[in-house]
Amino acid sequence: SVTFNLKLKLSSESTDAYYLVKMNGIGRLATLLEDTYYYLDETIQVANNDNQTVGEITTEDTLILSLPYSIPTTFTKQGGSGKLFCDVYAIQQENLTKAQAYALLIDMMTPAPITKAVIQNYKSTATKMGFYKKSAVPEGYSLNSTETTTLQTALGSTDISIYTNAATEIAFVSEKEIQAPTDCTSLFQQFTNLTQLDLTNFNTTNTTNMSSLFYQSTNLTSINLST
Repeated sequence: SVTFNLKLKLSSESTDAYYLVKMNGIGRLATLLEDTYYYLDETIQVANNDNQTVGEITTEDTLILSLPYSIPTTFTKQGGSGKLFCDVYAIQQENLTKAQAYALLIDMMTPAPITKAVIQNYKSTATKMGFYKKSAVPEGYSLNSTETTTLQTALGSTDISIYTNAATEIAFVSEKEIQAPTDCTSLFQQFTNLTQLDLTNFNTTNTTNMSSLFYQSTNLTSINLST
């Protein structure tokens, strides 16, 4: 079994706060933990139901939450390995009901998909490219309204924006995780001017093919894969 100890702190004690914690797995644990969420009472719920219960912090400045998770014996007997981790999503807002908080938190934890075509629009121009949470945009980058409008029209969503630092340094930015395409074959192929690539907010959990991912991107010397 595995236990996560989480410390959640209120920014204001006068307004209720709500949170969801999603358990995630890498490798064979990924399927096992699909749609597994923890709430305040430490019970497991499944997201695709009508239960609008979320963890709530109302009277304490800091909440220590221990989340135990036991791997089923049917899984351990089959052998194999994987990694287990969790994501915490929280919201604190005046006059927010539990049902409203639940809807907002579920939306927050739903990844923002991006397409191969959108990324490859910058094949011939990009010297640096990155995928970032909004809170982690590198210094010097700013919102590019024109590029963002084009991007969001192509995706049919406002979840991802384009930030630039000069015309050739491109950042895909979202409050959410950016979900990589299922088929990433040749995704960065022949990005001949690309020297740096940051994938810190590029979720490849659902990706099934990465063949020829960087084929003929001969100037690419730096890739950040940290999370």
